[in-house]
Amino acid sequence: MRANGERSAGGLVLLLIGCLLLSIPTYAQSEKIEVLIWQTEELDLQSLFGTIGDYVRDYGGNVELRAVSFSQYWDELQGRLMAGDPPDLFWVTSEMLRELTDMDLVLPLEEAVRRGLQVSRLHLIGGRPWGVQVGARGSFAEIAYAVPMEKARNLEPVLGFLEYIQPKWEAICCFELIQPNPGPQYRDCGARQHGLAYRYGQ
Repeated sequence: MRANGERSAGGLVLLLIGCLLLSIPTYAQSEKIEVLIWQTEELDLQSLFGTIGDYVRDYGGNVELRAVSFSQYWDELQGRLMAGDPPDLFWVTSEMLRELTDMDLVLPLEEAVRRGLQVSRLHLIGGRPWGVQVGARGSFAEIAYAVPMEKARNLEPVLGFLEYIQPKWEAICCFELIQPNPGPQYRDCGARQHGLAYRYGQ
């Protein structure tokens, strides 16, 4: 996974998109979901933002996506978990996941498996699933979504969001394109836009 560790001079950018702009029906509102990820050159952030916007249009509610540099990610995540203010859903490597399970900070996700979400052997600890694969192949198969213990009450809308976004991942992310001339290339997926946070919903 190629993580992008540069920082923007402007810091975090926050975009608010109101329910009127997204035409969200008030009767379809769900719990707020905050998702924390790191930036990588293999991810088309604009496509991800668009997919989240589609989810909110279809199901209502409020989804906030924060994408931070990989160099800052672990410190920010640990700080929020320790402070009792974790995101509802966040990316982890298998090493991060093992450390968090040792500290009893994440939920086991047997319910995700029952609902047909993909979990790889990398995210099984003690025979139990602790993370849901971000993507089915490439580097994203090595990354999992995890749910903090403190957000157990919000598990149902979180799993509903994952059911929506996991099958769409190959259309969102960028895989390496191999060409004989001029050689290996990556699509420019906008990952150089740093410190992004998009919030959808009301």
